[in-house]
Amino acid sequence: MVISEKINKIRKLKDFNYLLDEKQDESRIKKYYNSNKIAYLLFHNISGCLHMGISKDKKNRKSDLFEQANIIKKEIQKSDALKVLELGYGRGANLFFLAKIFRTKKFVGVDLSTEPLKRYRLNNINFIKGDYNNLSGLEKDFDIVYAVETICHSESLSKTLREVSSIMKTGAKLIIFDGYYISNFDNLDEISKEACRLVERGMAVDHFHELKFLKKESEELGFMIIKEINYSDNILPSLYKFEKLTKLYFKIPILFKLINYLFPEMFTRNALAAYLMPNLIESKIAGYYMHILEKKI
Repeated sequence: MVISEKINKIRKLKDFNYLLDEKQDESRIKKYYNSNKIAYLLFHNISGCLHMGISKDKKNRKSDLFEQANIIKKEIQKSDALKVLELGYGRGANLFFLAKIFRTKKFVGVDLSTEPLKRYRLNNINFIKGDYNNLSGLEKDFDIVYAVETICHSESLSKTLREVSSIMKTGAKLIIFDGYYISNFDNLDEISKEACRLVERGMAVDHFHELKFLKKESEELGFMIIKEINYSDNILPSLYKFEKLTKLYFKIPILFKLINYLFPEMFTRNALAAYLMPNLIESKIAGYYMHILEKKI
C-alpha cells in the first residue's frame, strides 16, 4: 500500500494534526519509552531490545536483534578495547550481550529514561541514568562508544558528537546504527512530509538527521568515517513484522477504538511509526546505516 493510501486510512480514523508541530523534548522521550515498556515486550521481543533487527536474508529471526551487538563485538576484539560506553542502553540487552563475552573489560551505559532489566546486571557493567549530551562525570578514557538507534533523539548532532568526543581517547571508535533522511525533506511532497512527521512523532523524534549532515558534522569535529554500510534493506523484515501488526489496527475502527482505550496515547503514536516506516525505506526517503567513526584529534 502506498503512503497516500495509508495516510487517508489514518485520517479517517483520527485527526493526528496535533502531533505534526509538537516539540519532542526530554519529557516526551522519557514518556515514550516508559509508556511503551510493556508494548515492546509484548509486540517486539522479550529480550528487551528496543531496536530493529538486521536480517541477512528476507526472513525475520530473533537472532537479527543481536546483529548490531555482534558487529560491535568484532570491533572490540579488533581494537582490543578495554572500556566501552553505550549511549542509550534501553533495557540493557546490548550491554549484557557484550559484557557477558568480555568479562575482564569495563562497560558503561548512559540512558535518559529507562531502567535495565534485572537479569542484565553484571559486575562489569555500570548503568548510569543521564543524558548523553552531558558526559562530564565520566573519565576521558573510552576506547569504543556505540549508539544503537538513539542518536536520532539528539536535538543537536554537533553538540552530541562534541560531547562524546570529549570522553574518547584519540584513535577510539564511535559506532552508530541509526536512521536518516536520504532525500531532502524540504523537497518532498506534502503527503510524504506528513508521513515523515507522523513517524518521527511516533518514535519521539523531533526531526531525523540527514545522512549528509552526519558526514559533515563528524568531519568538522575531528572524526574520520572509516566505514559506512547501508542496512536499509536488512531492517525491512523487522519493519514488515510491525507493519503487519498494525494493519488490522488501522483497518477496523472498532479495534482502533478498543486499543486506544486499553493502551496509553504513546502506544498509538508508536503504531503510526510501525505502519508508515516501511514506505519511507522502500521509497528511499529514509535509510538505515551503520557508521564507524575514528577520533583523529
